[in-house]
Amino acid sequence: MTNLANTSVERLKQVLPATGPGSETAQERLGEKLPPNGPAAAAFLASGVGATVLGLAIVLVEMSPNHVKKWLNFYDPVGPLSGKSTLAVLAFALTWIIARAVLKDRDVRLSRWLTVSFALIGFGLLFTFPPIYGLFTVKP
Repeated sequence: MTNLANTSVERLKQVLPATGPGSETAQERLGEKLPPNGPAAAAFLASGVGATVLGLAIVLVEMSPNHVKKWLNFYDPVGPLSGKSTLAVLAFALTWIIARAVLKDRDVRLSRWLTVSFALIGFGLLFTFPPIYGLFTVKP
């Protein structure tokens, strides 16, 4: 059992990235050809853009209830929520299609893309809370 644990630890030391400039990637250390991570980065970015568009749509409805609210009302029983969610899904889909086309064969630094994506998701989520979007509500 100890031999198996030592072997596993040695394998992890080989795979885990070294710190510092000029360190080689896991792909280089293992000599394996891994698929590019650009499409994953595109999906993360698209999720952040979709969340942000949803949050901004909520704020826009609160800022301009007479115009934007009517414009986003695609289906009367649902109200403007139908337009808000449709805009968010369209923003996600368009961003994903475009970003995937640009990044499909590239290896990118995924940590940067995740940071941007999580910031966008946080920004969008922030604007879905009533105390926040209530700051933008227009009182008649």
